[in-house]
Amino acid sequence: MKTTFMEDDVQNSQGGRWDIEFPPLSYSESQLRRRRRCAREHYHAVYTAHRGWSAAEWSESWRAYRLKCATALSAAVGTAVHEAATTCVMALREGRGLPSFEVLRSPAAASLNARWRNSRTRRAEFLRAPKRVPVFLEALYGDGPTKQQLHRAGMVLDRSILALLRCEEIWEWVRSAAPADVILMEPFAAFIRQTHSGPVRCYGAADLIVRPAANESWHIIDFKSGATDGVVDQLMTYAIISRDVLGLDLAKGCIGVTASLAEEPGHVVTTVGISLDDLIDAEIRLEREIEIAQRYIADASTGQPRPIDGFPMTTDAKACGYCAFRALCHPNTMAASALAANGSHPAERTA
Repeated sequence: MKTTFMEDDVQNSQGGRWDIEFPPLSYSESQLRRRRRCAREHYHAVYTAHRGWSAAEWSESWRAYRLKCATALSAAVGTAVHEAATTCVMALREGRGLPSFEVLRSPAAASLNARWRNSRTRRAEFLRAPKRVPVFLEALYGDGPTKQQLHRAGMVLDRSILALLRCEEIWEWVRSAAPADVILMEPFAAFIRQTHSGPVRCYGAADLIVRPAANESWHIIDFKSGATDGVVDQLMTYAIISRDVLGLDLAKGCIGVTASLAEEPGHVVTTVGISLDDLIDAEIRLEREIEIAQRYIADASTGQPRPIDGFPMTTDAKACGYCAFRALCHPNTMAASALAANGSHPAERTA
């Protein structure tokens, strides 16, 4: 298979993602984990929510789209930590020192606080324009997040930012690298990968790619403030994209790096060597996983998926409890009043 940058002609040949009845097949490591966790969750995220912004009010598609637009508290914290990491990289790449804890924490806390206020006082606006009003997913399932959840999230945020500042081995790589050898990709970078069945849009972006010196290997880095499930496969996919899309020379392999920031009592940085054989195996795996994803499509010409029953629901009740779309499978978990509420509760500090 071959990977190329997203091209307008390929995108236009599919009619534009939001102007067609079914979204074109796409692939990412997070999609793969979601489908393996619960195929029904994957169906709702990709197909039920598709075009839900213009669906009839309170229809399943309308609700699915809004559930998809809301962000779980843990995911919002993760995004804030990744933005802090980007701030650190940019400062070092420009020859400045690492920002202080306070400098990193202030915008992170402000973002979470704004989302909290929106969740309490702007839910009606969110329902009208969900992309414009960031809210917490927990607010759509009641009056959450709870104070206990907010307190824990604040602790994770503090611990992760402190750990980020202590990743001295990573920051030393950035300091010693030429500016052109410090690469930050767009968070939702999309690429076209040619497969045996045609082009597939793939998403994947390492948090940081750096070559400490011209005679050293490229380091592909992923910062984690949560679970590290599947991180090796994720790094392998990033390596393929780095080689085929960014044009990096990986003839001698590269190094995959995971910085687990929320570990107790401090951060843990682990490295894994990625050889040419590893990249070949990773390409075989990637092609196989895309082929499996294609089996969920009933009509390849239109992108029409199998009927929803072809996307079985998980039997893990605990996994259901964390699913954004659980209200669609278990309607009694979300009363209409909880989703539509637009209370005037005072904003509380989230972090």
